[in-house]
Amino acid sequence: MSDHKKTAARQRIEAMKQAASNGKSAKSKPIGSPPAQLPARPPEPKKPKLSKAQRYDRWQANRGRLPHHATIEAAYNAEKEQWAGCLLLEDGRSFSTTHGGLWGLMKKLDDMYRVGSASKIGEQS
Repeated sequence: MSDHKKTAARQRIEAMKQAASNGKSAKSKPIGSPPAQLPARPPEPKKPKLSKAQRYDRWQANRGRLPHHATIEAAYNAEKEQWAGCLLLEDGRSFSTTHGGLWGLMKKLDDMYRVGSASKIGEQS
């Protein structure tokens, strides 16, 4: 060890001994005043009131089932090793996508329906 490092090490040891004799650890820091009170949170924007029909549509879209008479058509492409499918709804809307597996395809179509239904409800308000 160089003399400079030895001197620095001795100074640290002395500081720790002195702090121990005072009843404090060498690394303890005095506790300052408590932090100032945080500013109040701004009020959250109010959600627009939905009509009874809009609330029912939102509930219907999120309850876990597709609407009555929804049709899923799927076809497998062996060259691409992919399923292509379309979800057709009675009101004329349709959603199309592709996926490597049949269950994944149906999940993607369902997710597209749920996002589309939520945006449709938002447009009505």
